[in-house]
Amino acid sequence: MDFVFNQVEDLVEFGEMANCPFSNSQMINIAYTIINKTKHFKDGIIAWNRKPASDKLWINFMTHFRIVHDELAETGVLTMESSGYHQANLVKDIVGLMMDLYPLQTHTPEPPTPVIV
Repeated sequence: MDFVFNQVEDLVEFGEMANCPFSNSQMINIAYTIINKTKHFKDGIIAWNRKPASDKLWINFMTHFRIVHDELAETGVLTMESSGYHQANLVKDIVGLMMDLYPLQTHTPEPPTPVIV
């Protein structure tokens, strides 16, 4: 689970370097989408969705899903191989998600303003 969180935080750092910061909601949405794609965290997602908006902070998201992940691992429901978030797939998912959220925009420069002499 920490791999997912670390990748999202790395992405946030890249965004800051590119002067394109991510909001708390965007960080959560990226991780939420990845976690949801695994199909193993249904109950944890339901519990997260029931939380009040004021509790939906990145730090709370990480804490919540670490607990959910540990509980699933303890019961044998979850293994790294069955979890669906292998490293290569995770990076691909993050890049794809980012392209969906922030498609490359073509910028057409404004024509220069004529100078009258």
